Amino acid sequence: MDSKKLKFLFITPLLLILSTSYANWDNSPEDSLLNALQNVKTDHERASTQLELAIFHLEKRKANKALQYADDAEKIAKNLDDPELLANVLYRKGEAYCGVDKGLEAIDYFNEALQVKNGLDAVGQLSVYNMMGITYLVFDEGAKGIEYFDHALTLQDAANEISGTTYEFIYNNKGITYSAMGMLDSAMANHNYCLNIRLKAKDLYGIGQSYNNLGTAFFEAEVYDSALVYFEWGLFYRNRMESPPL
Repeated sequence: MDSKKLKFLFITPLLLILSTSYANWDNSPEDSLLNALQNVKTDHERASTQLELAIFHLEKRKANKALQYADDAEKIAKNLDDPELLANVLYRKGEAYCGVDKGLEAIDYFNEALQVKNGLDAVGQLSVYNMMGITYLVFDEGAKGIEYFDHALTLQDAANEISGTTYEFIYNNKGITYSAMGMLDSAMANHNYCLNIRLKAKDLYGIGQSYNNLGTAFFEAEVYDSALVYFEWGLFYRNRMESPPL
C-alpha cells in the first residue's frame, strides 16, 4: 500500500473503544494513567495500563505516542496468560500503525489480533474487521475495504447482543467506500440504510453525518444541485437549527 493521507472526514467511528476503565479518569486522564503506571504491582497491570494509554493517544490522534505504548504493552502481554489482553493490544497497535500511514503493518497486526484464540468476542472482532476496511479504504483499495466491512456485518447481530449497539456506521463506511470507487448507486443505498437507522434512533449528529455523506456522494458524481440539498440538511441536523432548510 502506498502511504497516503486520510481523505474522508466522516469515517465514524475510527476508534471503537472496548472495555476500559475510563469511568475512573479525572480531569487529567493522561496524568492519572501515568501515575497508575508508576504504581503498578504486576506485569498484567503494567500491560493493561499501557494499553489504556495507547487508546487514550489514539483518541487524541497521536498515533506515534499510541504506538509506543502499544509496543511496550505487546512485549509484556505476549508473556501473560491473558488472550483477551493480548488480542486487544495487537488490535490497538494495528490502529496506531494505520495512524502513521503504515497500512501493511496495520493489516498484519489486525490479522494477528483475530488469530489469538479466545482473544476477541464478537464486538472486538467486528471492530477489527471495521478497522481493516477503513485501512484499505484509506490506502485506496476500496474493493478490499468492502470485503472487510461485509465481514464486520456478519457479526452485527452477535455484537449487538453484547453491546446493544446497532453498528449502522459500517453501512456509512461502505457508502463512503463505494463513493470513492465511483459507484454512486451503491453508495446511496448504504448511506440511506445507515440514515434510516439513525432517524429511528433520533441520533441528530449521526443523521447530519449521513446527509453530509450523501451530499458528498452526489458532489463527487458532479450532481451539484442534489449535493447542495443534502449538505443543507446535514447542516440543519448537525447544528440543531430550529427549522429545516426549505
